[in-house]
Amino acid sequence: MSPATLAFLAELFRWTLAPLNPADYADTLRGPRDGGIPPFAMVGARPGGAAAPTEQVSASGMAFEALLPQKLRGGDVPVPVVAFSVERWPLTFGLHNARIRAEAGRAAVLDQWVAYAGRGRFKALQSGSYTFNLTFRSPRETSCYAFLVFGGAELFPDHDRTIRRKVPPRIVMAPGERRVFQRGVTVPVAGVYDLELTVGCHPGRKPDVRIERGELEAWQAVEVGLQVITPGDRAPRDFTAGELVQPLPQ
Repeated sequence: MSPATLAFLAELFRWTLAPLNPADYADTLRGPRDGGIPPFAMVGARPGGAAAPTEQVSASGMAFEALLPQKLRGGDVPVPVVAFSVERWPLTFGLHNARIRAEAGRAAVLDQWVAYAGRGRFKALQSGSYTFNLTFRSPRETSCYAFLVFGGAELFPDHDRTIRRKVPPRIVMAPGERRVFQRGVTVPVAGVYDLELTVGCHPGRKPDVRIERGELEAWQAVEVGLQVITPGDRAPRDFTAGELVQPLPQ
């Protein structure tokens, strides 16, 4: 987990666990922090520069960890509740419970709010401009926060936006709504680049530590998608076999 991702998690979880204060209440009255972005909007950011490529690895997809907010204190690396991989998108917030049930039995269910921290490596076949699409969809009113890093360049929310207490803008979805965001990056040379995606979604405006039983099923159905536009593409597409791969175990 990169220092940037760890810092994001620390700020997000610190805000999550803090009691509601007047600033939070005023922010709610003003509406979502990304309220100027209409549904289905494609939001472009100024392309950033990626670092040098890393070595190639072979396992497909991204490796994810489910993290509990109350387990993160003072910049320490959080211990994951469970680990799993994602080879096909979108991911949903039922994946950690599916893994827990597979390991501990059918009755095992974690009802605490979690964030997913994913690591992978993307194989760029040529230099040029690459764009990543983040897509969110929910069956009920839901708020999400996300952090996307490619080759050391922070793509989402983006590198030149001022954020209160470093918490990314809240992505609020009405029932059945779909939100789409585009972020671009300049790849200097062909190679394999680190890719990190950290995302946390919860019912309503501000998360409680636990998800209410009546909201658990809808929360677990929230979808987060990731697609790419390479220099040879005209539209966003899914990753091809071997294009997005997991890092080797450390």
